[in-house]
Amino acid sequence: MRRKSVWVILAVLAVSLTALFVIRMVSGRRDAEKSPEKADVQEDYPAQEGREVDGAAQKAPGREEGNRDPSGGGSGPLTYVVRQLWQEYQADDGAPIFSVQLSWPAFDGEGEGVKTINRYFENWAQAKLAEYGGGQNSTRQSALEVYRESRSTSWTGPWGETYAVESVQTHGDYVSILMASSLAEGAAGGLPYRESHLFRISDGERVGICEITKKEQKEWDRILRENFSRAVREGDPALYYNNALERLQTCDMQKAGCYFSDTGIVFYLPPYEIAPYSTGYVEVLIPYDEAGA
Repeated sequence: MRRKSVWVILAVLAVSLTALFVIRMVSGRRDAEKSPEKADVQEDYPAQEGREVDGAAQKAPGREEGNRDPSGGGSGPLTYVVRQLWQEYQADDGAPIFSVQLSWPAFDGEGEGVKTINRYFENWAQAKLAEYGGGQNSTRQSALEVYRESRSTSWTGPWGETYAVESVQTHGDYVSILMASSLAEGAAGGLPYRESHLFRISDGERVGICEITKKEQKEWDRILRENFSRAVREGDPALYYNNALERLQTCDMQKAGCYFSDTGIVFYLPPYEIAPYSTGYVEVLIPYDEAGA
């Protein structure tokens, strides 16, 4: 009787283990179906290079150059390093479909304004990642859908988007940061995009061009239409649409981005507003004295 009891117990254990194994296999398969792509994240935020900014416009130096100047903060010279975050997404079969590299400035200094600006860009980077990872209308999702439809026929390779710090410039108690990005869809050339950010250094608050110059938006609409129209009339006609001047009369000038340069404020319109993609961004320079800054 004891032997029979032992064999019964062993049989029950074997059945239980088999059932548990089957349940875990089914559960794992369901989890894989729910996660159509994987993400590989590198968040070491390497400080690549430093640059002191004190009035003069500065291009962010490349990977091979740069010297870190320890001064910084407040309304005087600003020193920054470029931080980066890289992430790659994969399809369910492990194929890379999309990668993103984010770069942003991290300023040195203990002032509250500098700390506020740094927090803004840390949040900016995390918001970008959330946008790529979670949205059904995200670029990452578009790349995944194209891959699923064309992986066996016309898939030209993973998509990629990069954000770079193009320019950092101070003027008085203000600093402008120009971010440039490029989106490459497989083997296709990159689509350009810009973001411009203006901050008051003393408190780190974001500001607009009207606050900096004490001019109302209506006045800036007039100034910008005049200057962009002059650029079209005096420039190479091949660079602009034939109806560029007419487009400027109805163009929303709040779409114009801006950043500081050595001598004034540069305003720009993106491609397809008054010029084709091949022309790139159309820029005009308003000297600081004329801008009232």
